[in-house]
Amino acid sequence: MEEKEKKKQDPNEKVTEKVTEEVTEKVTEEMVKEPTEEVEAETEEKDQKCESIAEKEENSLKNQLIRLQADFDNYKKRTQKEKVETFKFAAESIMVKLLPVIDNLERAEAVSIDDAENYRKGVQMVFEALKKALHEEGLKEIEAEGETFNPNYHHGVATVEAEDKEDQEVVEVFQKGYIFKDKVIRPAMVKICQK
Repeated sequence: MEEKEKKKQDPNEKVTEKVTEEVTEKVTEEMVKEPTEEVEAETEEKDQKCESIAEKEENSLKNQLIRLQADFDNYKKRTQKEKVETFKFAAESIMVKLLPVIDNLERAEAVSIDDAENYRKGVQMVFEALKKALHEEGLKEIEAEGETFNPNYHHGVATVEAEDKEDQEVVEVFQKGYIFKDKVIRPAMVKICQK
């Protein structure tokens, strides 16, 4: 019987129940919608802030890059100019050292050759001054006569057999060789003993 009584429930109760369910659903939907809208608004605001920060950072990096490129271009121009200046005036010091040699040769040319001995001494002095100036700049004569033949320093142009000399020994120098700052600029032309 109780079951029948339950079924006979008041129609108002049914309506109340139904309305309560509907109201609960709507309130739940609104509660869910509101935070979602708030969350979306907050997310959008955060996204805008992040974009703004990223944009500022990008602009800062672009400015740094532009400055670095300008600095590098200036550096390249400056070093190129220095390089040109260095090559342009590289021989200046040797020229200054050769000026006295030119002066002395001009004096020798002006003197009469009546006194041959003094003239020869003057030419020797000029020659010594020239050798000294070149030596100070890094020019060295290659030692050849009596040395063992070395193809890095000697250019063999003739051979001879000699009992009193060692095999591959340089016997005679036809033309002196020179080294400029550790680089062979002209090997010595020599005659070599071959056995």
